[in-house]
Amino acid sequence: AVIAAAEWSFIRDFESEKARMYSAPQTAPSVIHQQDITHLPEPVRKWMMRSGAVGRESAVSVYIEQSGSMITEPGGSTMEFTASQYFRNDMPGFVWLADVSMNPLMFLSGRDTYFNGHGRMLIKFFSLFSVVDAAGEQIDQGTMLRYMGESCWFPSFALSPYVTWQQIDSNSARMIFTYNGKSAEGIYTFTEDGDFSSFEAMRYYTRKEGATLERWHISVDKDGYRTFDGFRIPAKLSVTWKL
Repeated sequence: AVIAAAEWSFIRDFESEKARMYSAPQTAPSVIHQQDITHLPEPVRKWMMRSGAVGRESAVSVYIEQSGSMITEPGGSTMEFTASQYFRNDMPGFVWLADVSMNPLMFLSGRDTYFNGHGRMLIKFFSLFSVVDAAGEQIDQGTMLRYMGESCWFPSFALSPYVTWQQIDSNSARMIFTYNGKSAEGIYTFTEDGDFSSFEAMRYYTRKEGATLERWHISVDKDGYRTFDGFRIPAKLSVTWKL
């Protein structure tokens, strides 16, 4: 009964964070036309076309369901997880709720939030005991980078007024995301066909002796693309710390 009550409270707080994120009026979506993407670097333009974003309304709100496995430290055990995530595109933010199975009898509840330029990571054992409760400049940077990498699920973010692009070569470009006085950057790479291939950035990795900047890499798995309601987006990805 105690665990059930703790789970209910954890989910209630998640719903409160989601309501807070969506509390401000949303911008009405607009159709993306060819002329809207002419200023983008060539590989980003190809991606916008390939994804199906051009000719469709820009995303304002996005909902994603996830399942997968994770290892939280080098040499650690593999844990299965399921998660739900809500994004807001016009005022960048997200809330993420995860259930992580450590073994058949033990589980973790996780919640990541990014709102108004600030992030927070909360992980609880049995939804009761805090394992991680982190906020601050390094978490802000990490959640910004997470938002940038996961925007491959809603390519219209490439046209956000908070984003600038710098072309690197024919298949890659640097995204610079500036919002609420904070800035982060990472590199998008694409295939010759124009599919998103990977995102990489220097992100703070937390150790007992202190956080260090390490390469954080998202890549699309082989045959990882699917089409959802006319949008071609990656449905299977791997996220790796390149320590």
